[in-house]
Amino acid sequence: MRSRLSWTITSLVVALLLVLTAGVRLPVPDARADRYFDEAITSAGIAYGTCRAVNAAVSVLAESDLQLEPAGVGVSLAAGQTLDPLDDLTERLADVLVTAIASLGVQKLFFELSVELVPPLLAVALVASAVLVWMPWPWARRLQRWLLRVGIVLLVARFGLPLSATVNDVVHARFFAERIATAQAELSLQTSALDDVGELRVPERGGIMGALGSGAALIGERLEAVRQAMGELTRNAGRIVANLVALTTLYAGVFVVQVILLPLGVLWLLGSLAGRLTRGDPAAVEAR
Repeated sequence: MRSRLSWTITSLVVALLLVLTAGVRLPVPDARADRYFDEAITSAGIAYGTCRAVNAAVSVLAESDLQLEPAGVGVSLAAGQTLDPLDDLTERLADVLVTAIASLGVQKLFFELSVELVPPLLAVALVASAVLVWMPWPWARRLQRWLLRVGIVLLVARFGLPLSATVNDVVHARFFAERIATAQAELSLQTSALDDVGELRVPERGGIMGALGSGAALIGERLEAVRQAMGELTRNAGRIVANLVALTTLYAGVFVVQVILLPLGVLWLLGSLAGRLTRGDPAAVEAR
């Protein structure tokens, strides 16, 4: 009797505290998780923007021989076959970055949902357990044990992601951040001339003579940018490819290690530990 009364009072007090603190973030782990998700998503987004800019400029340059020759300028860069591998590489990196950004975004969403929803759900489970402990029927004991397991899952969901984000933050700072920043800075520097490459198509209205009349100014402005961009690509092709490969490898590592392995590993570890601690069903207080 005393044991059941003690369990009931404790459960109701804890449930009340959980309801009052729903949505409250823990000072250290939650703040660090927020910072990690924001920085990781922002960094990947910047890399994706750089990648798409390079991809767009490379695509324009690859088609430049078709765009300039009909105007009669006599300029044929014939860059398509040369730039196809670079274009394909930027596409692959973009795919990896989109996957990493989406996965990090889903983790951040689940983290925010756990902060808001886990406390009230735990409170409901505790109140139900406080009522069930007074019922003598076997099904009440089984339902109480089930509620205990649900509570464990909720606790793992609440604290697993902040702990995983904390570990990820350390891993990212130790193994990925500096290498990603270096490769991204070098790639931006090596492809700076590509920023001046815009739309190179000559107006089609009025045939070739009309194109010469209305498009000569455009061609004159863009031709030098095309030459500089092609020269830069020629000089830095090896380093550009090396940095694109490095970013692809690094973000693939970020996805595998930080988005899959570490979160699942932390959740499994916490779940296994909680399962061992509650194997004796301490919440299922026996009537005495």
